[in-house]
Amino acid sequence: MGQKSLYFFYFIGGLFLLLVGPQLFADGMFLDGVTYAAISNNLAEGLGSFWKLYYTATLYPEFYEHPPLALWLEGYLHFVFGSSIYVERCYSFFTAILTGFMIVLIWRQLGQAWTLAWVPLLLWLLFPKVSWSYSNNMLENTMGVFLCASVFFYLKSLTERRALYILLASFALIFGFLSKGLVAFFILSAPLWFWAIMHKETWSRAFIDIGAIFMGFVGFLALLFWIVPDSLNGLGMYFQFQVLHSLSDVITVNNRFRIIKDFFNESIINFVILIIGIGVFYIKSKTLLVFKPYLRTAVAFIALGLSGVIPIMISMKQSSYYIVPAFPFFAMGYSILLVPVASQVYKYIMDREAFTRTLRIIALSLCIGALGFTIYKSQTFGRDEAKLTMIYQFSKSIPPRTIIDMEPELKEDWGLHAYFMRYGSVSLDAKSFPQRTFYLCRNSEAMTDSTYLQVDESNGYYLFKRQ
Repeated sequence: MGQKSLYFFYFIGGLFLLLVGPQLFADGMFLDGVTYAAISNNLAEGLGSFWKLYYTATLYPEFYEHPPLALWLEGYLHFVFGSSIYVERCYSFFTAILTGFMIVLIWRQLGQAWTLAWVPLLLWLLFPKVSWSYSNNMLENTMGVFLCASVFFYLKSLTERRALYILLASFALIFGFLSKGLVAFFILSAPLWFWAIMHKETWSRAFIDIGAIFMGFVGFLALLFWIVPDSLNGLGMYFQFQVLHSLSDVITVNNRFRIIKDFFNESIINFVILIIGIGVFYIKSKTLLVFKPYLRTAVAFIALGLSGVIPIMISMKQSSYYIVPAFPFFAMGYSILLVPVASQVYKYIMDREAFTRTLRIIALSLCIGALGFTIYKSQTFGRDEAKLTMIYQFSKSIPPRTIIDMEPELKEDWGLHAYFMRYGSVSLDAKSFPQRTFYLCRNSEAMTDSTYLQVDESNGYYLFKRQ
């Protein structure tokens, strides 16, 4: 791959930094991301354990809502580098880099050119929820790395050292499951699609491979339960509180097809690129036969991606970011279909010095501009400025690992719980009548206990302290 080819990758790097960096490194984050960061930081500080995570003293002091691996990995970074909010941000950023690396490895394993490896990276970044997920420290980020690795190892098993790579694919699936749970299992459909559509193997080998990967998973869990008894309780509680509860009791959407709508909304930009790319190619060449050699592989990866979307319809608890781990496979499918178009675009630019010079200028300018903008945004608030300003200010008066009372009206302000724990190691407890040293409220006139004195105020929040 020549020096000029790298300009495409510089462009992708700059685009990635522009889409993810400013939002990620600004202060403030989506509730789930702050929650995961708080739990991870707690682990680093000795609160909780791998199989019995700790959120706050009053809210999920035993946290079983998700398997622990991703939170433990992030917690290990906090253990090494400290409790700075930039630790979880660097962790999330790193998972994006690893996922992109795995996408390129899969692309090459399929026999596609290095010079076009920027195409699946570009289409992957053009799913809006991808940049959102990595900007908000979601568990899907870690799981996505392992699921891409599982597919890569399985593809390797089709050409060399079958047993070894099947085992590695199984281990990657295990780590994906331990990062986010049952949603990782859609990867097991890969051998089926590669047999049925790509004709990469016989049907018997496809089902043997599925069985081998699954049995490797089951065998590892059995060994884990035997060696570490706490793991059985931890995963059992996860199934009880998260899986069964989500299937039967939690409703976040009006109908089961909402996730399909979310998928199409996320795919609009990619669909437009596909239509324009193939349409222009047909107008110029008057044929679509050149796409035929790529069709089976493209459809197989799109089917694999759909395997990560459609099963979510089982539950009425849905959100568009649940399907982020499937996006690398959609991007792979779309990119393979666009190989004839991308090859022409690449050749057209490389053959014209003025175009390559322009691409270099755009790519380097994008990288420098995105880096500068990210540094600037890292000194600002991305969201929840009033709440964060208050917590920074009040935390100066409240010792870490303190439980403070708050008025009942604030009980379900889950962001307040998350930020106080992450930024101040403070737990909140809703009380109509204060009992502890500190009391947080938004209505200062409701405080009638003369033993409490207002010690601070910020953005409509009031902090009282027992005298």
